[in-house]
Amino acid sequence: MGSMRRKSWGALAGVLAALSLITAAVGGDQLPIKGEFATEFAMMSPPPVVTLVVQGEGQMSHLGKTQCLTLDETVDFTQNGKLTGNMTFVAANGDKLLATMDAVLTADLANNQVSYKGTLRFNGGTGRFKKATGTAALEGGASPIQGPTGLGWFSVDGKISSVGASKK
Repeated sequence: MGSMRRKSWGALAGVLAALSLITAAVGGDQLPIKGEFATEFAMMSPPPVVTLVVQGEGQMSHLGKTQCLTLDETVDFTQNGKLTGNMTFVAANGDKLLATMDAVLTADLANNQVSYKGTLRFNGGTGRFKKATGTAALEGGASPIQGPTGLGWFSVDGKISSVGASKK
């Protein structure tokens, strides 16, 4: 009976070792990433395809106090409010984390506001984020305040490859 128990533990240890190797090969360590931001925006073109410049600041795990910027955010109302663009997050030390946005925007004209939900895909950056990969849920909203400008917010909740992985 003792010999059988040792063989069972040995087999279990082998399976666990194989699983850890597979996990490392598939994408390495994934860490949670969360953030919340307050933003300002300016519409650069009118509907039905709206181009926006968005900038803001907030807090994001692995970055600390963070600035965010997108110069090419586009909302295409001819495609049911498809929102796309490239976002740059700048950490307190200057390291940059790059991401692409893919979301759907819904307009609430009665209350003069919009909301959106979608996905951020992290695709590199500088410094410790040079080889960063991952995805996060993206959710936010905005309201115009005067003419083509307004205020907004968004949150990020997902996973990112191990911070500092580019140093290996």
